[in-house]
Amino acid sequence: MAKATRRSQRQHAGSGSRTSGRASSARAPRRPASSGAKAWMAAKVRQTRYGRPFQTFFFGALFIVAALVFSAWMAGVTGGMAQAGVHASERALLASGFRVDHIDVRGATRTDAAEISRRLLIEEGELVFRFRPDLARARIEELAWVRSASVLRLLPNRLLVIVEERAPMALWRESAEAELRVLDDRGEPIDGARAAEHAGLLIVEGEGAPEAAAALIAALDEHRDLRARASHFVRVGSRRWNIALAEGGEVYLPERTAAGLARLAALQASERVLEWDIEFLDLRNGDLVVRGRPAPEAERGA
Repeated sequence: MAKATRRSQRQHAGSGSRTSGRASSARAPRRPASSGAKAWMAAKVRQTRYGRPFQTFFFGALFIVAALVFSAWMAGVTGGMAQAGVHASERALLASGFRVDHIDVRGATRTDAAEISRRLLIEEGELVFRFRPDLARARIEELAWVRSASVLRLLPNRLLVIVEERAPMALWRESAEAELRVLDDRGEPIDGARAAEHAGLLIVEGEGAPEAAAALIAALDEHRDLRARASHFVRVGSRRWNIALAEGGEVYLPERTAAGLARLAALQASERVLEWDIEFLDLRNGDLVVRGRPAPEAERGA
């Protein structure tokens, strides 16, 4: 009898322990794994945006439209009557709240947000389904400063436009006589951009300069003093750069731009070569070749 009682007590204790473990795990909700965190958050956003009130609202309007279309089909209406049915459907959707009440533009700093809204070709108060986001996106991407755009229809009553703009990187002219044009960070000219509004950008010149400008600017980041002494940089044969100095004279860099700039910086630190009265410094072949500026006529005559 005592053995049976002890066995019953042990079973009861074990059962209590297991029940307690399950209750404990139920009280501590599991957090989403890191790999699924984004999906979990997206589901929460959808739940917030499209909860039960919105679903009831949306499917109610959808039912009205479906009923009108089905009635027209059963009656065999055509022509003007069918068009009247379409108008009735649109009125039902508008009455249900599917009209444009808000147009939000994000990411536009150099592009006029009003111009972006105009290119949607839809006004506030119109049916939210009465435009195609893909065509609107193409029209917006025709704007000079816009690199890419996304156009989203957030039902029932909101349009969202997100633009990525081009970043100005340098000023470029094809020759010394040509006008300056603004280059973006991919080396592409930005039509309509005014060079005078970007006077602090590096000036590059010559054929092939736009494609090589980004690498030049990256190399100059380590030599700010050299950049400050330059008037502009001339691309030669799509292979290398010459530096036109602000005080006059030129520096002929080798094809390895970064190595040439490093050597020029070292010579400037030790010999102050950029303060010499020179016509050019030539670093192309490893040795330093210097040509001084010719003396004025009066000095030669004396």
